Amino acid sequence: MNSSVVLLVLVLLAMASAQGSGRPLPRTKSDFDFEGTKLGWQQWTGSLPNGAVSIKNGYTKSLDYICNQSQFCVYTFGAEARRAADFSLLVNKDEFEILEWKQGHDGSVAWNALKTCENGDKYVGKNAYGLGKVSVSDRAFYLPWGAYEYKYPKDYMFLTINEDIQEDHLENVTYHTEGINVVEHPPKIMKNDSVKNQDCLAATVTVVITTSDNVEHRWHDTYGFSVASSTTFKTGIPQLAEAGIRFSVETDFAVTTGNTYSETTEHTVSLSMKVPPNSKCRVHMVGKKHGADIPYTAPLKRTYANGETKWTTITGIYRSVQISSVDGLLDRCERLSNVKPC
Repeated sequence: MNSSVVLLVLVLLAMASAQGSGRPLPRTKSDFDFEGTKLGWQQWTGSLPNGAVSIKNGYTKSLDYICNQSQFCVYTFGAEARRAADFSLLVNKDEFEILEWKQGHDGSVAWNALKTCENGDKYVGKNAYGLGKVSVSDRAFYLPWGAYEYKYPKDYMFLTINEDIQEDHLENVTYHTEGINVVEHPPKIMKNDSVKNQDCLAATVTVVITTSDNVEHRWHDTYGFSVASSTTFKTGIPQLAEAGIRFSVETDFAVTTGNTYSETTEHTVSLSMKVPPNSKCRVHMVGKKHGADIPYTAPLKRTYANGETKWTTITGIYRSVQISSVDGLLDRCERLSNVKPC
């Protein structure tokens, strides 16, 4: 084969291949898919997209690209190698994901092996002759070659994604606030208190109410963070109020599952009132609540356990509902019962 020829080999196979004997080998975790990764299928437009996943085929002296069905894209079905009408290429955007080939035999694959289709037990594989698929149920690797498909129970490798991630870190977050409206939410009664005057004369009393409130900040993203040991941010946090959006000073913090950061804020309100004689007055701290959905863009730095780092850019939506201000509310006072007459 001419070394300048680019060989496109199908490993996305929605249809079943020829049935073989043997039972599927168990997998240690749930089936892997592309969710939460930078992997995806991109339609062929006549030129190779950046990040197209390939291997150097030492046997044919060509580059083999992982693609789906096309007249230019060879795939396996039964014992034949066939061609289809159109195809897409497997793309690793920004070459962000670390893809690794692992040794397999008799249809074995790891929990983080890349499937060739959403449903089924076929996985991306290769051997010394090129790309193909691993069939767990058939306990073998299949290679398309010429007009035929060849079965290899031994000596193949399957493609995996490295998920041994130490840390995901975002900083230099850009919040796109133009045209964003801060929405007022129903007020929240944060704390109740009361004061009694058992005297025969009215009394002027100052009540100080203090309480704390837990605020959640969420950075939803279109990418979906993976299972890093920790995810950290370095950014200012939006502060939402009726007057608009401000930002705190830039700070470092870690987020929990769902990219959530929680912080506790203290609120104090002072309320002076004139309490009638032999009366009880109830007072409340009422918080005004405001929320907003703010689009953002940020560079993501990923550090793996082996020390390797990768960079990409993510987009998403920051969401929060916050107490923007507090007021004191005084109810009508009530006469006390069972008090000594004046």
